[in-house]
Amino acid sequence: MRRGRPKKGFGKLDKGINEVFWRRQHSLNKEPLDLLLDLGIIDNASHSSAMTLRRLFVLKHGIPSIQSKNFIKIPGRASPKYKDETWKAAQQFVYNEVMDSLVKLGYAKTITDICIYGIMPRFLINKQNPLFAAERQQFKEGIDTLKSILTEYREILNSKALN
Repeated sequence: MRRGRPKKGFGKLDKGINEVFWRRQHSLNKEPLDLLLDLGIIDNASHSSAMTLRRLFVLKHGIPSIQSKNFIKIPGRASPKYKDETWKAAQQFVYNEVMDSLVKLGYAKTITDICIYGIMPRFLINKQNPLFAAERQQFKEGIDTLKSILTEYREILNSKALN
């Protein structure tokens, strides 16, 4: 015999609230980069370049989201994660060069919003609107530019940190 309050007769499939259900229907519950890769808008090399840009950003500025932990009070936090300062300086140099090039060409806002901050682009949310075709084209040109810039610095990016 079971004790306690009897279970309510919930349905077998819980689809969540209306917003979550809508996002699932429109495949918007993924990272924008992963969604762009799944839809075939970008290829694997472009996705890898975007993830490299995100890694370089995190190395220089830290994670671009709110954290619930107070990292100042964690022991060892004040010491650098990478003891090889020349490697870290080289990675930051590559990040600065990439961002300078993207700013000069006018692609920086679009690329950083999607690749670093994970903001869903308007051309994915409203696919039928022809006004967003220019934004989609600008993103494609920007990600191709990013890919070509990062290939120039591939040797520096592939070097290993000496911990």
